[in-house]
Amino acid sequence: MKALKLLFILLCFFHFMPCQAQSDQELNRDSVIGWQYVSNQPKANAVYKPVKSQQPNGATYSVWQQKASDMLINWIQQSYLPRGLVMRTIAKNDDRWSLYNNGPLHGYGVDFLGYSAHFVNGKIDLRCCEQGQRLVAGFNDFPGRYIEGFNPDGLFFFAEQAQFSTGDDEQQLIKEGIDKKIQSTLYNYRTYFDHFHNNGQQVFKIGVVVPKNGEWPFKPVLVKDAVAYIQQQMAAYPGIMKNNPYSEEPVRKALERLKPFYNEVVKLNANYNYHTAINDGNNHYLLNPEAIINGKPLNKSFPEYNTLVTTTRTTIDQTKTDKALWAYFNITPSDIYQEGNLSKYDTKLSTSVSHMVYSMLNNFNYDYVAQWLSRPDAGKTMVYTPVHKPARSSGNIISKQ
Repeated sequence: MKALKLLFILLCFFHFMPCQAQSDQELNRDSVIGWQYVSNQPKANAVYKPVKSQQPNGATYSVWQQKASDMLINWIQQSYLPRGLVMRTIAKNDDRWSLYNNGPLHGYGVDFLGYSAHFVNGKIDLRCCEQGQRLVAGFNDFPGRYIEGFNPDGLFFFAEQAQFSTGDDEQQLIKEGIDKKIQSTLYNYRTYFDHFHNNGQQVFKIGVVVPKNGEWPFKPVLVKDAVAYIQQQMAAYPGIMKNNPYSEEPVRKALERLKPFYNEVVKLNANYNYHTAINDGNNHYLLNPEAIINGKPLNKSFPEYNTLVTTTRTTIDQTKTDKALWAYFNITPSDIYQEGNLSKYDTKLSTSVSHMVYSMLNNFNYDYVAQWLSRPDAGKTMVYTPVHKPARSSGNIISKQ
């Protein structure tokens, strides 16, 4: 036994030389921190009861919906062990930062909040940084924004993220090895991929929607129909233009400009603020045609745009039931970006956000979620298994400080 111990020490000394502590910078990069610092991890013996939503829609989170949020946490934590990233808080349901985009849709799920790892003298500093959104996932969450106070024909209008946007031409995309659907394992699902450049670096925004039975309950709107809806809204609520006479001429000119593009799906300015749209003071808003960018060149540096879509009261009501219609994984929420081409991911040195994105794209089992959504009654017997188990070590050789 003593001989074996001596042999191990010699191997460590000569073969893995030097066996020394990593520098703080290396610890920041290589540490697989996992979920150990989450302050409000769901409890295995949690007791659930219906909870009234604090949101304006006044819905109730049922026992099933609360359990579904916790299941979502469990699936993600089985698939992804944070490396170079400290997850500190899990905001659920009403506490989520991402709810304001949902409008009347009843969504439930989680926002993971945290910050990049920060070590000082070999010890992790848990008070170093402000928490921010790092990963968002939810049932019936919308990949875009609700357009408030604009409901011609009793429809509900949303600005959905474009499924693919880029400032590059086809040849450049081929040269860079860009897959417009992100990667082949996601071809069965609804993906959102915004590709642009920042000081020569490739940058991406990424999201995945898994619709129940492959059915997405939102329909794209043509420009000619959007123009008709806008005119219908102005006729139904004349106070909108009466209260905003300075907008009459710009609105008229914008509507006129759109005539050549009537048969195109509406593209919307991604930066347009629907909460400040012109209105009559009684919660009746106008979808400003100036926000429709069909016929205008996209900004090659920041080419993102939204698509105008509608849904019905039936969809809104169904989201309140215990049968989710879809799951949305916003892998790069808020100000989070994937830097660098996904096809050139470095499994040894990549960390923090890049490691999170890679894990969610390659380890997380979206096929399981699709089956779970289509068979809600079998949810209790279906066991989640990640496509690949997350690595518990970066595998890097320890270097000298």
